[in-house]
Amino acid sequence: MPDNLNSIALNQYAARFTTTILNEVYKDQDTISGAGLLKLTPVRQVNLGVLNRLFEAWRKNAQEFRSPYFDFTNEEVKQALDDFMNTASQHIAVKRADLNHYSLIL
Repeated sequence: MPDNLNSIALNQYAARFTTTILNEVYKDQDTISGAGLLKLTPVRQVNLGVLNRLFEAWRKNAQEFRSPYFDFTNEEVKQALDDFMNTASQHIAVKRADLNHYSLIL
C-alpha cells in the first residue's frame, strides 16, 4: 500500500462532506448562527476552524472599511468600532452560498 496522499481523492471527499453538511444545515433555514456553526459538524476542531476562517474574512473586510478620510486612531472612533464589532459578532448569520463560497468548512 503506497504511503502517498491522494490529494484528488481528499478534495473529492471534502467536497462531498461539505455538500452533505450544508444540505443538512440549510434544509430548514436560510442562515446559520454562531451557535449553529459551533455545532456544524460532530468534530469540534472543524467547527472552530470554520469560525476562525469566518473571523479572518471578517477582519479583512473590516480593514478594507478603513478610509484615509477619517481618523481611525482616535480613541472615540476605536471604542465605537470595538463596540460595533462586539455587537455584530453576537449576531452571526451566514448564508449557504457564503459559507460554500469561502470554503469555510474544509
